[in-house]
Amino acid sequence: PGGAPGAAEGPGAAGEAPLTDEEQEFLAEMAERQRQLAEAPGALVVAQNAFLLVELAAVKMGAEPPSLDDARLAIDALGAMVEAVGSRLGEVEPELRRWVTDLRVRYVEAAKAATAP
Repeated sequence: PGGAPGAAEGPGAAGEAPLTDEEQEFLAEMAERQRQLAEAPGALVVAQNAFLLVELAAVKMGAEPPSLDDARLAIDALGAMVEAVGSRLGEVEPELRRWVTDLRVRYVEAAKAATAP
């Protein structure tokens, strides 16, 4: 009760070998991340993940050769996220909307360049 889901079945459960130092360290890091996540405002966590999609799209379009399918997926996911939660993102909403527009324009340009002779 109160532990991580599936903890009783995982490594170190009754009848199994004890956890290694690396496994114990990993579980401690995960517990700390969960604690931090629980304390963070939801809008902040969502915005951080939105900016991760911005970065993913830019990296995929800038790769040589560009990975336009992956870039499009990230851009579409970002756009859907911003549309779905909009003003609940707080002060970062306008910036994320600009990023969606900018990335869509850059995607069209990259797709044209990729098909140019």
